[in-house]
Amino acid sequence: MLLAASSLLLAAHTLASADAPDWSFYHTTDEIFAELESLAKSCPVLKVWRQKAASGSYAVNTQLGLFSDAASAGKKARLHVTFGEHGRELISSEVALQLARVVCTPGSPEAAAAAKRFGYTSAWVAELLRHLELQFVPVENLVTRRKVEKGDLCNRMNGRGVDINRNWDNHWGIKGPEYLASEEYGGTKAFSEPETRISRDAIAAFKPLGFVSIHAGIREMYMPYDHISRQATDPALHEVMALINKKHCRCKTGSAGQISGYHAYGTATDYMYEILKIPLTFTWEIAGDPDAPMKECFKAFNPVTKAEYDESVQNWAGAILTFGGEIVRRSLDITVTGKQPAAGGAAGAPAVVAAAPVAASAAAVTAAAAATAGLRGVGAAPPPIAAAGGAAVVMPRSITSTAQSRSSAAWAIEAKLGKQLAEQPRSTSVGVVLGGVVGVFVALRAGRALCRAAS
Repeated sequence: MLLAASSLLLAAHTLASADAPDWSFYHTTDEIFAELESLAKSCPVLKVWRQKAASGSYAVNTQLGLFSDAASAGKKARLHVTFGEHGRELISSEVALQLARVVCTPGSPEAAAAAKRFGYTSAWVAELLRHLELQFVPVENLVTRRKVEKGDLCNRMNGRGVDINRNWDNHWGIKGPEYLASEEYGGTKAFSEPETRISRDAIAAFKPLGFVSIHAGIREMYMPYDHISRQATDPALHEVMALINKKHCRCKTGSAGQISGYHAYGTATDYMYEILKIPLTFTWEIAGDPDAPMKECFKAFNPVTKAEYDESVQNWAGAILTFGGEIVRRSLDITVTGKQPAAGGAAGAPAVVAAAPVAASAAAVTAAAAATAGLRGVGAAPPPIAAAGGAAVVMPRSITSTAQSRSSAAWAIEAKLGKQLAEQPRSTSVGVVLGGVVGVFVALRAGRALCRAAS
């Protein structure tokens, strides 16, 4: 049975290149980087920069971006968004480009779609950025995304064969019964990979109130936790998720550890929530076809048609703006309306954003955690949220409503193998470790869970 399962894995890998992205509307990593850099030259609220890091001979030069109206004084809330953590999920980074076009090109089809679908006019976006700084990583796993662009359509790992969403220093190194090295190898140690170190330092220095990582493989929305079958009880998490879900997803929500059918250790989401204490932390799975044949890896994780693509990028760029507006409302008690500022208010063209944030030290990581400590208390007096400038603002009492509870739901075990089991494990074979029927059983279960819920 083990040999038969291995043969199926190899067959899945061989057939994985049967589908491919349509480059008439998808973009390569280099095209995304080039357009963001071009937009930043004419868009005063966008700054992009590069950050290099290496592990031995393996080096990356990650692009980061920041939307901010530097000309607007006063307290600002902060949101960080990570795109493209797994190379095969091309659609994730397409949302980053869509968001930049909405913000920086008033009158464009992208801006018109945001206004028509969600009421996010250029005036609304401009007002939002007077109160919000939005930092983002457009393509976190840039080495492997480039491999996917050349036909390695099932590749999820980074250029060293490490899942960078298992490389964070929180519950790192634990291997659950569903563990497959080909899908979840977390590296030789926590933060062994340059991609995660760049993101860790940038986010710790930025000290956001909200974090979301954009993934694909299914349409679901997750809050912490990834490593246990329990969801966080913080009312704010449930309320914000419910709001965004109603407007943008209408899909299954809860913790990934509850509803994805497996536990994940060393993930970005759990690190942001438990270590950096970012109070509003999410993972969004934005697209994918769970029923795609195993040979169609691209289809399993990405929209195929132009209509599906447009719906995804428009909707989820809008969801990020919705999230930003909610962070502003809750932390600053300001509701973004899109109305022009009153006389004496912020006016004039926004200035170019200041220099890029410096990389955080270990002390900065500790300081970032301390800056948002105590945000989880629920009671008569809402806890303070640390604004970007360091001053505390009171979160409205709306967060103190009873948290919504959800029952856990494991995915059914299916005979079809998931796409990514096609890759040969990079360490000891799961079949050898688990043995016999148990090994095949786990492979089939994990194939669906690991490959469809790609977080």
